[in-house]
Amino acid sequence: MLLARHAIVVLVLVGIGALSRAQIWTWMKGSPIPNAVGDYPALRGEATATSSPGARSNFCSGYDSVRQEYWIHGGTGYAELTSPGTLNDLWRFSVSNLSWAWMSGSKVLEYVSPPFMPARRSHACTFDSTSQHFYSFGGFGYRRDNTTGTGILDELWQYDFRNGTWTMLYGTGSFNTFAIVATRGVASYEGRPGGRVGATLHHDEQRNALLLFGGADLFGQKADLRMFFLSNGSWAWIAGNDSTNAYAVQGGSPSPGRREGHLSWWDATNSELWLFGVSGFGQSSSAAVLFLV
Repeated sequence: MLLARHAIVVLVLVGIGALSRAQIWTWMKGSPIPNAVGDYPALRGEATATSSPGARSNFCSGYDSVRQEYWIHGGTGYAELTSPGTLNDLWRFSVSNLSWAWMSGSKVLEYVSPPFMPARRSHACTFDSTSQHFYSFGGFGYRRDNTTGTGILDELWQYDFRNGTWTMLYGTGSFNTFAIVATRGVASYEGRPGGRVGATLHHDEQRNALLLFGGADLFGQKADLRMFFLSNGSWAWIAGNDSTNAYAVQGGSPSPGRREGHLSWWDATNSELWLFGVSGFGQSSSAAVLFLV
């Protein structure tokens, strides 16, 4: 699993133009002080000149390309107090006016009560600009309606920006569940990804589905690509090796190896998923490899 490290939340943007031009990083927002606490506005949904999430690591994020807004949720770090813990707050950063808005969740660490998604870290998230839904899968933390104990989660949650509500779309109600593979390419209610941390999640608007890749469970790291169909709540194993701790295959029928905490992005125009690094296996050992799935 991913190790928790406290880091400063600072959003930086790089100006990308012609290769002949200098590419300059700009500090856009956030405190330069390590382990900074959050500055919560009086009301959820409000953005003030000083509002900002606290320093954190192992949070998840999504980007609204239509409105140019960056969303983050949870992680390990600081709320209002100087003691760290697991968070469940949801924040939105507006690129147009460089402001943070506290959208949902609590200022209290280790928060588990409704109506919010319970506190967690190392989960996978994405944002659908069309429906204005923020999605979150898995992670390590508290499950719904459980106030004692933590574990690896298999819950899939949806936050609806239009009415500010959380809905759990999928979950077995247990910690540390293992993956079940049905027939490859066939959606079913029996197949499931199991609980995992450090995976990546993307929304496929064309298929009205979510794409989940990799991550890790109690048994090791994953290299499978799963699809969750939002229309009927079923899962399908789409591609990749369904074995735990699988190595990458770079010839013949290429397939990425096991990994967690990796980077990925979804090319909606060409229906292509891109992966890079981080912790996992290439053909024989830990490696940073770029794959197109």
